[in-house]
Amino acid sequence: LNHFMTLAVFDGGVAAFRGTFENFEVQMGKRDLPTVDGQIRRVSEVIALNRDTFVIVGSNELLPLTVLVTRPDSGPLTVSFEFGIPTPMGDVDNDKFPHLDALTNTTMAMIYERNHGLYTRKAEIKGTGKNAQISLGKETRVGNSYEFHKVAGMDANHFIIAATGRLFNSSFYYPAVTAVLCTINNDKIEVGEWKYLAWAMSHNYMDMDNFD
Repeated sequence: LNHFMTLAVFDGGVAAFRGTFENFEVQMGKRDLPTVDGQIRRVSEVIALNRDTFVIVGSNELLPLTVLVTRPDSGPLTVSFEFGIPTPMGDVDNDKFPHLDALTNTTMAMIYERNHGLYTRKAEIKGTGKNAQISLGKETRVGNSYEFHKVAGMDANHFIIAATGRLFNSSFYYPAVTAVLCTINNDKIEVGEWKYLAWAMSHNYMDMDNFD
């Protein structure tokens, strides 16, 4: 966040912290997350689009969050949290929650599973604060699902999907880490050729991110 602050999002709540020269952190603000059908909102992932705009993934919804950190006239810092309009993720497998990553300051790449298939689509946030809302583009089927998936945004029109573990509906499989480049062409997502990392066996959770 701005003014050297850190955002923390967890089941049921959100908080902002600020570091000090004494090597400890001071909580500057906290707020409960909106409930879902009267139940606590679960958090599985948080996507940062910029220093004050975030998307919370959890409880089968995408929830926009705007965090404003202000310091008028060099006075004390104030933190405000504004939740946007939640977007239901629809018919997805909740036990393997959707993953998102930023493409631009307003768009994201999204992957999710349904009925043993892996799907992708583009998501876009419009508006700010309480009026922020996420629209979902047309879905594209990537293929059969693996056990673990992750997505990394590269630029406005490219992202990479990686997967590992057992491939659904395959009598023989080699649990190598595999990845594919996806290209956004207007409203269509083109899926490239899967590449496999030789000798990179993995039956477990995986993660990835871009560094350029």
